[in-house]
Amino acid sequence: MSQHRHEKAKHIDTHASKGLRNNLRILGVVYTVLFVITMYNLIISQAIFWQVVLAILLGFTAGLVSSRMYKISWNKDESKVIGRIDIYGIVVLVLFIVFELNRTHIAELFASGDSIGSIGLLLVTSALFGRIVGTAKRILQVLREEKIIS
Repeated sequence: MSQHRHEKAKHIDTHASKGLRNNLRILGVVYTVLFVITMYNLIISQAIFWQVVLAILLGFTAGLVSSRMYKISWNKDESKVIGRIDIYGIVVLVLFIVFELNRTHIAELFASGDSIGSIGLLLVTSALFGRIVGTAKRILQVLREEKIIS
């Protein structure tokens, strides 16, 4: 891990609430397992390069959008970044669930045969990665706004 990324991770560990930290850790573990499974499936499937790239872009974008389900803000009493779901977050959560439930149908739009399952799994894995990245970026943005980091 680069020094810069290590510093960002340290800021998140120091200044994010326990709930947000645990959420990111759990998502990270699940993502790591899914990544290994997805890579294996892609290797043995007939997935075409452009299908893989498109699935990564669609999944990552869905994950970035789904990271908005938590309203992330600074809690002065706790001196921590906290996350909570508001009505907007509930709408985003429902849309993300719809995306996840329909990933096979989405994969069928641009893949066929043996690669549909692998592309569907890649959509989920990419979405999870997008959610992790989006949440971490939003935590760091709040820390910058509070002038805790530069």
